[in-house]
Formats: sequence, structure tokens, C-alpha cells
Amino acid sequence: MRKDIQISLVNRRGTVTFGREGFLLHEIDTGASILTDGITAGREVTLSAYILPTGADAAERARQMENLARRVRRIVTDADGFTLTVGDRSILLCAKRAPVFAHEAPLNGDEVCLFTVHARAKNASASYFSAVADTVSVGRGFQGRLVFPIAITPAMRFGEAVAAGSFSVENAGDVPCGFIATVTAHSGDIDSFTLRAESGEEISLIYPLPKGKSLVIDTRPGKKSVTADGVPILSALTWESAFFTLAPGESRLDFSCTGGGSAVVSVRVTPLYH
Repeated sequence: MRKDIQISLVNRRGTVTFGREGFLLHEIDTGASILTDGITAGREVTLSAYILPTGADAAERARQMENLARRVRRIVTDADGFTLTVGDRSILLCAKRAPVFAHEAPLNGDEVCLFTVHARAKNASASYFSAVADTVSVGRGFQGRLVFPIAITPAMRFGEAVAAGSFSVENAGDVPCGFIATVTAHSGDIDSFTLRAESGEEISLIYPLPKGKSLVIDTRPGKKSVTADGVPILSALTWESAFFTLAPGESRLDFSCTGGGSAVVSVRVTPLYH
């Protein structure tokens, strides 16, 4: 692992960033996803680090040591878990036990102490690291009409809204993952919408969407939903619909709609890594 990669533990109860405030990472083992019939069934992570207080005297160092050690305990033992971030990837963990602090000198004094964190993936069925930053791809129901050489006339048509289109989506991760698709009615109202994968799987809805309004399709495991203005509209799905995922690499998505308008489709992907 490169030395310049930032590693941190964070949740609502605090943040520990190694290389700052007296926290120095000693060793980390991020483990690997445990697979059962190709499906993740857990992951175990272990890390150890030093606390090096910077107080001018023994009393001040002891106070700092206590405060920093308590911060580690608060974060790691929180019932909601904590996020381990390694560079541009992160995973939600929960502690297997409270942080283990060294009990033998010299690693248990007021100048330095060593602690070890034993944790496992909070969600055993999705024990991947996820990218910190999402990728976004956009498809538009628009067809250009310009023909070269150009002759500018009052009747010139630069393009027109169309009811169908296709676009590429990149999954930069190691494994198939779900996505969030935001569908916005453009140039008019929409009566129905279909998003189709190269495999033939599709998500199809019969739902009136006025011009300028949007609906959101979420195919991520454990979060599958379809909403409009935050209200669930799963009943709008047709019987053949399936919440498909995107394979690693580039995928081609086709979309179409009915009604008087066209659609703009924005697909957000959070890549996952073993």
C-alpha cells in the first residue's frame, strides 16, 4: 500500500485520520470478501495503530492520550458501525470487539500506546469496498439535424426531441453493481418509460410524468425502489420489469418513452471493489 494513501475511521461520533492528531497507522489488513456460491458472505478487517500525544509534559500527554483513546473507543464500538476509508474507497464496518489496547510497556504509557481494531463488514451480503466518488452518465432523447455545409435559414432545424435513445454507462469496479437512474420528462409529458440493458432485461413503468418532473429508479441491493417526488410508485412497474445491475466495464443502455415528450436519463454508479 502506498504511503501517501489517506486512511481514516469515521462515523457520527468522531473521526480518526492516521497521520494526524497523533494517530499513526502501524498495520492494516483489509481482508477479502468471503464468497458463498459467488455471493458475498462477509469480510474481516484488522488494523493496528499508535497514539503519540504531543503534550509538553507528562500530565498533558496523559490527558491527550486519554482523550484520543476514548475517541477510538467511541467510534469503533458505535452500534451503527463506522466507515473505513482507504484512499478513494470505503466500507461500512462494525466491531467484532472493543479496541484492544496494549497492556505491556512501553506501548501503554503516556508517550505512546498501541491499539488494534478487529471488525467485519456491517452488511455481510455486500461486503465490498465502494468508490468514494460516483460516476454519472446521461442519455438524452435528442437527435441532431444539422447537415454540413451549413446554410443558416429561418427554417433551419438544429435537432429534435425523440422518444428513444441509447448511451454508455461505465462501471469501473470489480463486480456487478446497482445504480440510481433519474428520469426527467423533457419537451413534453411522458406516459410511460422503459430502460433496457444489453441482456434484454428492462425496467418499464406506466406512470404519467409531466414536463420538467422526474422519477428515480434505484436498483442497488437492499435499496431497490422507484419514487416520484419521494413517494414510492412500485405499482407503476410492469410485470416483466427486473432491477438489473451493471457488469464491470462499459454497458449500453437503451431507453424509450411514450406520450408527447422525450426523456433525459441520468445514471449514477458507485463502483464496488473486492
